[in-house]
Amino acid sequence: MAETARPHLFAGLAPAAGDKVRACCTCGYRTSPRVSRVRARNALEADHGTSLPTCGLCGRTRWERDEIGRYTDVEVLTDDQVGDHMIVCRDAPSRCRDLAARRQVDLDRAVLGDATPPPTLRMIRNRDK
Repeated sequence: MAETARPHLFAGLAPAAGDKVRACCTCGYRTSPRVSRVRARNALEADHGTSLPTCGLCGRTRWERDEIGRYTDVEVLTDDQVGDHMIVCRDAPSRCRDLAARRQVDLDRAVLGDATPPPTLRMIRNRDK
C-alpha cells in the first residue's frame, strides 16, 4: 500500500539564535529564524503550506487555535505498521468513530443503490416456556 500524504499542521515554535524563533510543522519541517512568532507562523504557511484541519473520521473541519496558533482540537495520528497519517479530532474519538461508521453505511448504500433492502428486526419467541 502506498504511503498517504503527510498532513501539515503548525506544531509550535522552536528557539533559534538570539531572540529569534522558528515555526515547526507536524511533518518536521522548520522555517528559517524569524524575529517574531507571527512572522514565523506566516512564513510556515507561505513557504511550506498547511493542511486544512479536517478530521479523517468524522469529516468536521476544526478551527480552534491556542495563543500561538496551534490547532488545539485536532492531532495527527500515525499508523506505525502501514505508515499512514491522519488528522483526527482530539476531543471526541467515539463521536468520530460513530460518524465514520455512518458515513461508510451511506457510501455502501450509494454504491449498492436500492439492490439491498434495509435491515429489519424480527422477534423470535422463546419456546421453552
